[in-house]
Amino acid sequence: MLALGETAPVRLQLAPHAGGLAAYSIHMNSRYSAVVSGYEVTSVQCPPGFQSNLYGEGRGAVCYRTEDVPHAGGVMVVQVVNVDAPAGHTAWEEGLGFLDAHGPLQNAPWHLFGVRP
Repeated sequence: MLALGETAPVRLQLAPHAGGLAAYSIHMNSRYSAVVSGYEVTSVQCPPGFQSNLYGEGRGAVCYRTEDVPHAGGVMVVQVVNVDAPAGHTAWEEGLGFLDAHGPLQNAPWHLFGVRP
């Protein structure tokens, strides 16, 4: 649960990968329209060996690596703030993404619970 105006860490377990491009992302707003969730990402911490990018306007973040050596995964931590989320459950169907050189983009939902006064 995340009350209006509050910030909390969201921990995402990153899967191991055989090497090459591996990008793990979280999106708080639609990548294809103007639809917003009411949540924003304010910072990101990636596992050792990963680079990071924080998308503008709190839209999300990515942890990625390009080395041709396997990695054991790790934990990606994003700070999320409730800026205007509705009360109750929000499921963002394409909120989590994984992309590598071996296949198409894979998406999964994230789930957050907003509290309003």
